[in-house]
Amino acid sequence: DRGHDVTLYEKSGELGGNIIPAVIPSYKQDLRDYLVWMRHTADQCAAHGAKILLNTEVTKELLDAEKYDAVVIAVGADPVIPNSIPGIHQDHVMWAPLAEMEENKDKVGSRVVVIGAGSIGVEAALDMHLLGKDVVVVEAMDAEDAFQHLRKASSSTAKEFRAIFQREKIDVRYSTKVKEIGTDCVVCEDLTTGETFSIPADTVLTAMGMKARSALVDELRHCAPETSVCIVGDCRKPDTVCGAVNEAFQACLHI
Repeated sequence: DRGHDVTLYEKSGELGGNIIPAVIPSYKQDLRDYLVWMRHTADQCAAHGAKILLNTEVTKELLDAEKYDAVVIAVGADPVIPNSIPGIHQDHVMWAPLAEMEENKDKVGSRVVVIGAGSIGVEAALDMHLLGKDVVVVEAMDAEDAFQHLRKASSSTAKEFRAIFQREKIDVRYSTKVKEIGTDCVVCEDLTTGETFSIPADTVLTAMGMKARSALVDELRHCAPETSVCIVGDCRKPDTVCGAVNEAFQACLHI
């Protein structure tokens, strides 16, 4: 709308990024509506001359060849998968949002352990519970710290989830550290007593936060004059959808 010649690169075959798995739970209609709006906006941009390139992975060489005047880097973040936890790379262990995708739901067993009680973890736990799974959530922080951490994403959401978990009697083990993931259980340590115990599990879902794709950002950040390179969203610092969109708007407003 402001007259720039715009190209949008997307590595996958569809627009939406991590919002795509986030909209799967039945109670996420507001976010589903937002995803539809995003894609409609992209169609409008394309109709007015913007280039929307799907299945196109950006490299430094590609951007250098195009000689762009400005670059907005919004390449997102990856889930944290700690290699320090033995057994975390087994087939029955997956990132929580992937388990909620239709093509993966048949791979989830009846006993599910979710590692992490942040927004991704509690949403996955509730979704699995609504599917009839026996769910246990494991969280290293104590109950109050975990709640305050969840409130940073949305105070109303945090209160709502706490009420739902209490009503549905979803089992959350606070102050609990995962020591090892076995083939049919998760070995944990109670951080208040030091006691070690096991939780039966057919499937383990990880939700231990996100880490910015810093290496990719570093590769791309010099592909235009540095005063005209903006790093926005989760690739700068993992945050909420609202935070990422506002950062992108403010960055583009000054190009």
